[in-house]
Amino acid sequence: MFFKRKKISAAKNYWQVMKMSFRWKYTIFASIVLAIAIAFLWAINIAAVFPVIKVAVEGQSLPGWVQTSIEDTDERIAQKNSEIDSLQKKINGNKQLAKIEQIKARDKILSLEDEIKKEVKSRNKFVAVQPYVEQYIPRDAFTLVGLVMLFLFGCAALRCVLTLFSSLALHRIVGRTENALYFQFYRKALRQDMDVFARKGTMSEVIKVMFTSGIVNSFNIFYGSLLREPVKMIVCLCGAALINWRLVLLTMIVAPIAIWGIAKLSKAIRKSVQAMLSLEGAQAANYEAGFLAAPIVKAYGREFALRKSCRSLLNTLYIKRRKVAIISSLSHPVTEVLGIFILAVGMLGGAWLTLRGETHILGVRICDVPMGPATLITFFAFLIAAVDPLRKMSGIITGIQESFVFADMVIAGLESKPKVRTPANPVEIPHREAAITFENISFAYNGTDKVVEDVNLQINAGETVVFVGPNGCGKTTLVNMIPRFYDPCEGEVRLGDVSLRNVRLSSLRRRISLVTQDTILFDGNVLENIRYGKPNATDQEVYEAAKRAKVHDIILNRLENGYQTEVGLIGGCLSGGQKQRVALARAFIRDPQILLLDEATSQVDLASEKSIYEAIEGYIRGRTVVAITHRLSILELADKIVVMNNGKIVDVGTHLELMDRCQWYQQQFFTEWEEKNKAQAKVA
Repeated sequence: MFFKRKKISAAKNYWQVMKMSFRWKYTIFASIVLAIAIAFLWAINIAAVFPVIKVAVEGQSLPGWVQTSIEDTDERIAQKNSEIDSLQKKINGNKQLAKIEQIKARDKILSLEDEIKKEVKSRNKFVAVQPYVEQYIPRDAFTLVGLVMLFLFGCAALRCVLTLFSSLALHRIVGRTENALYFQFYRKALRQDMDVFARKGTMSEVIKVMFTSGIVNSFNIFYGSLLREPVKMIVCLCGAALINWRLVLLTMIVAPIAIWGIAKLSKAIRKSVQAMLSLEGAQAANYEAGFLAAPIVKAYGREFALRKSCRSLLNTLYIKRRKVAIISSLSHPVTEVLGIFILAVGMLGGAWLTLRGETHILGVRICDVPMGPATLITFFAFLIAAVDPLRKMSGIITGIQESFVFADMVIAGLESKPKVRTPANPVEIPHREAAITFENISFAYNGTDKVVEDVNLQINAGETVVFVGPNGCGKTTLVNMIPRFYDPCEGEVRLGDVSLRNVRLSSLRRRISLVTQDTILFDGNVLENIRYGKPNATDQEVYEAAKRAKVHDIILNRLENGYQTEVGLIGGCLSGGQKQRVALARAFIRDPQILLLDEATSQVDLASEKSIYEAIEGYIRGRTVVAITHRLSILELADKIVVMNNGKIVDVGTHLELMDRCQWYQQQFFTEWEEKNKAQAKVA
């Protein structure tokens, strides 16, 4: 229901949404720099283990260790040079030496020369840092440990400050992107065609907003944990690689299998989340239907049936959520096993090299010289520090996969294009009042079953035209083509000589006011609801519009706070007649060229109806009025009455002309005339 969409990479959809955050590129850059800085401080804390171990375990100061390392290196170089001299003498002194032996000896010499080059390179590093170590690093063991602890405290304090700034940068990125995404999505939703709301209901768009909220939450993961933890892991692995990169590669042999397993889990999570969110959408729609139809539900005693339906959906939803939880929980063991394997291989390999004094494992060179205890422990510390972010990232997998599903929904909403929209090169609407012409109009909501068929009609400027006919005959559909809520499937609607398809929507709708049978007011006070028709109207203009709608006295005398009275959600604090009059005032303040009245008095009593039509009568002079009604009261105001049935115009004429020749109109008139007389008799 919510995911009918051409298959495109979920990651690609997520990337499209993420690009909205790139407008704050400097904040993103700062966030990346802060994450790298925090990761380096994390690695520096680990590296500080080395001098402490040197002092505590080996009882050696750093200056002494540097000097000893230089001396040991010189000794190894001397030993290797001695071996080379010995091999050279063997080759030169024994002319009868077998050719194979000569080749082996020369290969050995080349190998020793390579080792000497590495030893020299290592010695040069120690020589380069020796003056600084001698000058700045104390020889006293306790003083050194104290300085290291002080250094660690400073790094921790700096890391806390950088983490604070990182959180602020994250909040700015996420907050700004959230506002931009909500606004973009809301703007797209308001531009949707009317048939989208008619077919799917408003809850469809509300659910999309819920999904928008879900993807915004994933930004916290993306710019937070997903940025920070991998950087920490990479920096720590780099620290371990500086000690022994071959051993780091050895610990990663199981990584491809783990990545394959995580990819499979991610795919399963995405499918399960998609199914779960579809059910959540269905449940939300079920709630909306129950709440909006509460009076009918209670009147017909259908509470039990709704509860049963709700329970069934919730049980199914629970099963889907449990499946997501089970699959998601598997990601933690995968990353945990990967981390333990990395540590186990690293520890076993490092222990072999250190305890046995070896440089090879299974015939493969792992290091140039055997690793010392302090070096080994520092290597382990880097590995442990790299595994911790890896373990934390297991919880990110579910969040990212959910966000991919959200991205599919959000992109579908953002990329949707309404059928009714302003053309690339709109034509200006004539400023003078012009006739509305329907030319060969046909329309079908589903594309096949026509609800309006071959309609031709002209409504002259300043004319009052009333549409009558049975329910479902196409009256409202036809009138809704004037503000372009719908475009006809066939034919053209014109204003003057300009097709409505070619005009700017905003320009057209500024000339129109609409009053519907289902009066819609917005949560706010009466003054704000009337001013909705003209946002820049003064208070005096609001009062004048209310007077023309004959609601001014009612507002002042019957409403507790006058124009400041809160109307409640959809006008729930006002009576039907009061809401209808406020809606009429809202239409009047716009001062429209065209006034559309769709069953404007269908839900009010006779007294209110009379008052409303008196207000309309005093206002419509010089304006084009198109009304739909089942009531005959407005017929006295009509210049022309259009009778429709089965999507076609049956007859057009004045009241007297239709009474003389239209059988349906005659029957409708006498039926309502009798009902009106009965109602008046009851009142009397």
